[in-house]
Amino acid sequence: MTSRHNPPPASLWADLGEAARRSAQYGIDPTSPQLTSFSDLSEAAERLANLSDPLLQPTLQQILDANIGVVLADHRGNIALCAAGSRPVRNAMDTHALAVGYSLAEDKVGTNGVGTSLATKQPAMVVGGEHYLEAFKRFSCAHAPVFDPVSRRVIGSVGLVCPVAETNPFLLPTAFQLAQSIQEQLLAEASPDERVLLQSFLRHRRNRTVALLAINRKTWIATPTAQAILADHDHVSLWSHLEQALETRAPVEIAGREGRLIQLHVREVIGHEAVVLGVVEREDSRRVECEAFARQGELPNMVGQSAAWQHVVRQSHSASRLRQPLTIIGEFGSGRSTVAKAIAHISGMPYDAFDASAVAIEGATAWLARIAQALAQPQVVIIRDLDLLEDSALLAITSIVRVGPAGRLIATVASAAPGSEPERRFRSIVPLSIDVPALRARPNDIEPIARRHLAAAGRVAVSQRFFEALRRRPGTGNVTGLLATLDSALDSARHGPLTIEHLPAAPTGSSAPLTGGIQRAEEAAIRRALAEADGNRTVAAELLGFSRATLYRRLRTYGLE
Repeated sequence: MTSRHNPPPASLWADLGEAARRSAQYGIDPTSPQLTSFSDLSEAAERLANLSDPLLQPTLQQILDANIGVVLADHRGNIALCAAGSRPVRNAMDTHALAVGYSLAEDKVGTNGVGTSLATKQPAMVVGGEHYLEAFKRFSCAHAPVFDPVSRRVIGSVGLVCPVAETNPFLLPTAFQLAQSIQEQLLAEASPDERVLLQSFLRHRRNRTVALLAINRKTWIATPTAQAILADHDHVSLWSHLEQALETRAPVEIAGREGRLIQLHVREVIGHEAVVLGVVEREDSRRVECEAFARQGELPNMVGQSAAWQHVVRQSHSASRLRQPLTIIGEFGSGRSTVAKAIAHISGMPYDAFDASAVAIEGATAWLARIAQALAQPQVVIIRDLDLLEDSALLAITSIVRVGPAGRLIATVASAAPGSEPERRFRSIVPLSIDVPALRARPNDIEPIARRHLAAAGRVAVSQRFFEALRRRPGTGNVTGLLATLDSALDSARHGPLTIEHLPAAPTGSSAPLTGGIQRAEEAAIRRALAEADGNRTVAAELLGFSRATLYRRLRTYGLE
């Protein structure tokens, strides 16, 4: 470590060439004589000034009649304390607004000791013409950043200013010593909890490249590597994630930069309110998977190659990056609920699904309470068949959505046409929607959907004639009907080869497949029977008047397995 009585090594000085390039990019007029002023010092800046004032007095006594000034600024570059030895220097500093109430941030005045030391977190010696502003080129200045000894974050900059003709090699070592003195005093005034946290942090830090975080309710300390990884998180958000880790000591996962994951591994729990953690950034496997789905034009658990379906895929990937409520519109059996689950999956959020038809079983009050509780969590809440709700329940859902819950609502509805006034109100606050076309509107998707379903059943070698027959067949106008037809063919074929002879007879007249409201009514009846039978399918089949085989087919059809 650099001795208190020696200057920092030259390798640690700020690169003034880079500072000049940054200054040019800021768009600052180098001929401008005006500095940016600010209204009031922050509480932290006033504390820094009050703590530093007595520490700077010996230096001020030494420069009492010298052409040297002392400047202390906060972490934003706002001057918090300013003093000068001789009257000429004091007048020159006042003339050029080197006084409390003005900012020396690099992005406001270009290269200078204060701003550049803060921007680089390194000592900076700027002599005459190295300043960016013409007005400052008559000065030389040497400044060193002041670090909080506990958190290691830059909290200010302190140093000396003098006319160019008075430049000497002792300016930078003196600035560095002043910064060291302030940091030592800050450490002396640290609370017992801060001291314990710092000691534990230093005990676990083996080298500067390790990513390490020590945190309690009031502050946190991180190595430079960990600070870079956690750049998008502040102390409050980190502590909210980590409180549970104090009890369980289990690793914690939080979102990182550019969709990456950050894993926090507990190394030591200090008392009841502090913890030291190793920080690991890794690729989010779910993000990689979802990017692959996007590149391939797919959604999880769904396939299709038609232009209409690819439009749904693109809309779904776009919607997954948002957090506003979403309505998915389509006829019964078109795959609305599966699209909703796919969006939840690729958004990286867990989901909970509810059926509007369950209101008839649970009662509106209990059902709405469950919805409100679910939306209070950071997850996707899927409500199937929202259009089945009574007006009063729909208004209650609208009220929950309007207050901006933690969760995201995705609702499926049967029609895009608004109905009642409550429905119109709901649509007015849920402007995002995706229309899922029926399968009959995209017949080119029948074969890929069928092949995927059959492959899941272990049937890969199926003749092309079978798929051609499916495309010509009535009753495959939606995905549910297609899957029901395939399940019936599989039941008929048992373990033998699957051929067109195993397809059930084409529906005609009264034997046509259930559609629209009749399908929803049947699904609701099945759900009620299962609820009354406590999940016992044999009892539920008896309540419905179905054979067990028919019930199992219906469960597959409605995705209730």
